[in-house]
Amino acid sequence: MKNSLFNPMNPNPDPLEKVVDQALKSLPVRRAPSSLEARVLAEIARREALPWWHRSWTYWPTAVRWAFLVVSAALAAGVIAAVFALFHSSSAQVVEGAVAEPIGWLQAAKAVFGVFGRLGSQLLDLVPTPWLYGCIGGVVLAYLLLIGVGATAYRTLWQPR
Repeated sequence: MKNSLFNPMNPNPDPLEKVVDQALKSLPVRRAPSSLEARVLAEIARREALPWWHRSWTYWPTAVRWAFLVVSAALAAGVIAAVFALFHSSSAQVVEGAVAEPIGWLQAAKAVFGVFGRLGSQLLDLVPTPWLYGCIGGVVLAYLLLIGVGATAYRTLWQPR
């Protein structure tokens, strides 16, 4: 297929499009500077010479990728188990006491937020469930309307024609 500005969706191009297309086709082909070509080839050679562990993960050998996934999953499970064990053991009280003692305002903030949390929970229990779903739906619709109006305004006001 020839290199043209002709749009297949528009079988009757504008005269200006034809003129611009002919003018661009008449331009001589420009070669890249020889220094650029040398630099590009040197960079390609440098990247090819990198060892696999300095490359992207997709270039790693398959066995190493699987080993990496297994070790990562084991480490993540170990961290989760350690955190779970810490907060469900008697050492959790020791850690909490060591942190809360020098920071006395932490206990006060916890109490205040607890009061507000219980108040919010009680108020939320008073609202019927269909009203909650209606409010959530209204917020979603308002957000979608905002996106639509913004896209329309952008296309109308700022996009070149």
